[in-house]
Amino acid sequence: MSDDRNFCEECGARVSPGTQFCPYCGADLVGGSTRKADGSGSGSLDTVRIFVLLYGVVAAGFGLIAVITGLAITEQVIQTLVDQMKDINPDYASTLENLDVNALKASLYLEGGAILASGVCALLSSMLVKKLTNHPMATILCAVASILSVGLFPLCIVTIPVGLYMTYRIYKAKSIFSRGRRGCPRPPTSLLPSPV
Repeated sequence: MSDDRNFCEECGARVSPGTQFCPYCGADLVGGSTRKADGSGSGSLDTVRIFVLLYGVVAAGFGLIAVITGLAITEQVIQTLVDQMKDINPDYASTLENLDVNALKASLYLEGGAILASGVCALLSSMLVKKLTNHPMATILCAVASILSVGLFPLCIVTIPVGLYMTYRIYKAKSIFSRGRRGCPRPPTSLLPSPV
């Protein structure tokens, strides 16, 4: 922050000359970095949000593919696969011949639906974390996404614990949510610079 403007570049609050940290958002006014006075840093939930967002996109994609595959599988499709696999891998072809198409479809619908729902919950949780609104819902959605990732067996051995850890991180960040976007309360309007 330059001394001649006396405004925080992070939140726009008016500050006294020579102040090291903004009294409203905690931004470092001297060094120009986003280090906070409480040591938390401006992006304490950014990593969590990005992990949850990436998981949400991938899970929703896989879930959608599984559900669409379930819709596309018919007796004719299985028979075509059996005919093509007889010369390449006869054991796999005989397994396909004994396959119950309805059971396969039900499995794809169930697992794909769980994975799709997990991805959607993760995406919604990530959105709430980005906006720093509705802390309880962000926490619950992340937990539900973690539990529904059971459809990703055997990957769920990793996704469930990691998802629950992300849920814990969101849960512990309640104070950031209560302070609003960027982790700071909005200063009174009288302290904000007037638009030119």
